[in-house]
Amino acid sequence: MHKRILIFFILIINLFLLGIDSETNTKDLSENISTYSAINLKSDFQQCYDLIKRYHPDPFAYISEESLDKIFYELKNEIRDDMNSLEFNKLLTSFISNVGDGHIFIGMSESELQKILFESSLIPLNVKIISDEMYISDSFNPDLLGCKITSINNLKSALILQNIMKHLTADGNNKWSKYSLIGNNFPLFYTLYVGSFDKYSIDYIDLEKNAFSIELNGISYTEIEEYGRSIPQVAPLNYMDYPEDNTAYLKIGSFNYYGSATSIFKEYVDECFQKVFEGDYKNLIIDLRGNGGGDPYASTHLLSYLINEEYQYFAKIYPGYYTLGKTISPYKEIFKGNLYFIIDGGCFSTTGHFLSLIKYHQIGTLIGSPSGGTYFCNDNSKDYILSNTDFRFHLPTSSFYTAVEGFEKGIGIQPDIFIQTTPEDLKTKEDSVLKFIFNIISESDK
Repeated sequence: MHKRILIFFILIINLFLLGIDSETNTKDLSENISTYSAINLKSDFQQCYDLIKRYHPDPFAYISEESLDKIFYELKNEIRDDMNSLEFNKLLTSFISNVGDGHIFIGMSESELQKILFESSLIPLNVKIISDEMYISDSFNPDLLGCKITSINNLKSALILQNIMKHLTADGNNKWSKYSLIGNNFPLFYTLYVGSFDKYSIDYIDLEKNAFSIELNGISYTEIEEYGRSIPQVAPLNYMDYPEDNTAYLKIGSFNYYGSATSIFKEYVDECFQKVFEGDYKNLIIDLRGNGGGDPYASTHLLSYLINEEYQYFAKIYPGYYTLGKTISPYKEIFKGNLYFIIDGGCFSTTGHFLSLIKYHQIGTLIGSPSGGTYFCNDNSKDYILSNTDFRFHLPTSSFYTAVEGFEKGIGIQPDIFIQTTPEDLKTKEDSVLKFIFNIISESDK
């Protein structure tokens, strides 16, 4: 149940360039990359599908074998001599997305990827998807923050999203999971799935509903890296208390604490709950937004502070998680006040497991947007190298189910109260979701 993190995408990201008619000068990224014979490409494509059929625990959970076979043979017939790695990746990513598994990844070798990234001219902004629309969440021009993009280089924003999303994997094609991925990686995804341009013509609508256009110069991948390093890093674990509101806040940005690191997570959580108990706080907000998963032993440790009855984490005993398939007792001292969980599409893998148990045992109130993960996921993944192209293939081999009932496979955990970040938040850097919860707390105290 490993976390999907940006560096993983940088190393094995799925690559595809879509040709677009535009007056804007398009950079040709295919000049220095590898081309292959049809025989070798067909062999690697067959190897990819054979690995899925042989090792994936449930490849036909969301699509019939007959339908997936049909897609496979149709795509295989498109393979030709001198197809380059960008074109082949288009074929591979459009194929594996049909499996409906967010833990599957496929992409070029690192050397091929480097050729692309350092030749690219990337779009100098990032986006957040709100109500199925693209809003600017980060830009060198602060006046653009919170503005809704209607088109880029004459391509409508809806089509941009469609072109990107069909090459991303998610459990059951969960759009909230894909929206989260796009929000974390938009400059890369735009370049690799839509195109690389020297200049980007952005049509947008500002917060006052006025329509504008602006032309932005593309930036290099090195500049993107430098900008990323300049941004203060947010700690994955953070605790704050608000005595005036009788409330404690705990940010759990990751459960990715395996092996000896598990003790780091447990010690931090122990210290936080000790502060909660000492402060006798009536309300506890646990912020899980963007938590892509990690070690089930970490999530179990947190859950045991919140649940008031014996429980079972996994539906059965899985290798490596023996105790989690048996009855678990909550801790002697647990939080008994009002619990609020903030969730979004970035809650994936182990975090989906955790939320399924929270929902099933009716612990607290879930607030936000649907999660990217749910009560089951596939992992225990193995890495393969396709024989002729050196494409990297990350393939789950086992399924893990939590001990719950009544949930639909492939559907994220639904919030009790649906609320999203607003475009105004992107401009002001306020957190309207957190503010909403404090308003609930304030009203309940009246």
